[in-house]
Amino acid sequence: MYAESLFNLSIRQDEVAARRTIDELKVFSGQWYKKYNIALLHAASLVNLSAKQEGAIAHQTVDELKAIYNQHPKNLKIAFEYAKGLFNLLVKQEGVAARQTVDELLELCSQQPQILRIMLQFVKNRVNHLRKQKTPDALRAKTNLELLIQNLETPGNS
Repeated sequence: MYAESLFNLSIRQDEVAARRTIDELKVFSGQWYKKYNIALLHAASLVNLSAKQEGAIAHQTVDELKAIYNQHPKNLKIAFEYAKGLFNLLVKQEGVAARQTVDELLELCSQQPQILRIMLQFVKNRVNHLRKQKTPDALRAKTNLELLIQNLETPGNS
């Protein structure tokens, strides 16, 4: 219940306040290491935070997600949260950084083939939404996501 409250609070907060709340959730999660539901809430809160962040700070948040995934590599829900964090990072990147994030997502999907179909649909839905927008950020994100779709649909990745 406490972990859920922290998660819900972090959704409504700005980036700085959310970081403090998530840090508290991280401490709580560490105390209850074997409780996957608390780790899942921690991961989901980091996904929400990564959507609010840019650049190196967002990358650091996704690295925290990766650490949670590495602690619980058999938990598909946590794997999907990690994938969503990588997705949030990818839509803001360009060039080599975007390619590296695509590679990370492909690696995750190869480790967790069960999330490939879900992730592919998730990305396609986002591309459809971005097609309606004409801003430079939307066009960059659409280009990155189309690259990801192409790689996810390549034989050997599905």
